[in-house]
Amino acid sequence: MIRISKLFLAVFTVFLWCSVPTFATYLLQPKDTLDIHIVGHDELTTKQAITPDGSISLPLLGRLFVQDQTMSQLDTTLQTGFSKFIKLPQVIAILIPNSEGKNKADLPIFVVVHDLKKDSVEVKSAKSVSEAYSWVSGRAFQIFRDGKVTQKVEILPGDSLVVGYSKAPDFFEENWYKLLTAAGVVTGIWLGLHR
Repeated sequence: MIRISKLFLAVFTVFLWCSVPTFATYLLQPKDTLDIHIVGHDELTTKQAITPDGSISLPLLGRLFVQDQTMSQLDTTLQTGFSKFIKLPQVIAILIPNSEGKNKADLPIFVVVHDLKKDSVEVKSAKSVSEAYSWVSGRAFQIFRDGKVTQKVEILPGDSLVVGYSKAPDFFEENWYKLLTAAGVVTGIWLGLHR
C-alpha cells in the first residue's frame, strides 16, 4: 500500500506545463495551482491557487510569497521550511498552471516510469500518443487526467501515464546481508562457546 501511495504521489510530480517553454524557467504566477504533499504527513497536504498578491499559506510554514519563483526554487523553500519541523521531509510540489486561454492539444503526455526494485521514478515527456505508448512498452499503466485516475482508455494530450517497472524486492532480496551477518555472528558465538 505504501508503494501505491508513493507511486500515486510520484505521478503528481509530473507538472502539466500548459505550453510553458521549459519547466526550469517557468515562473509561478497568481492563479497557478500548487498541490503540495509531504510524504508520510497527509495532514500537511494542501492544494491551493496562488493568490493575486503572489502568496500561498501552508500548515506549519504560514504564508509564503512564491510568485516569480521557479519550481526548483519553490522546492528548496519548502524543503528548508519543513525541515525545521520534520526530519528529512520528502516534499512533492505539483504545479497546475493557470490554463485560461491555452490550447489543451499543445500539452505533452507525461510518462512516469516507476522502477519498483530501485524505488526510483523517471518522468518522460512524450510529444505524441504513439511516443507515449512506446515508452509504456506493452506494460500495464494507469492514466491520470486532471489530477485523477481515469477509467478511459484513450490517451489525450495533457494526460499522465504511470507504469510500474520491474518487481518490488522481497524480504530476502532486501535483507540478505543482514541475514548472512546474523548467521556469521551466531556461528561465531556458538564456536566460541563450544571450544
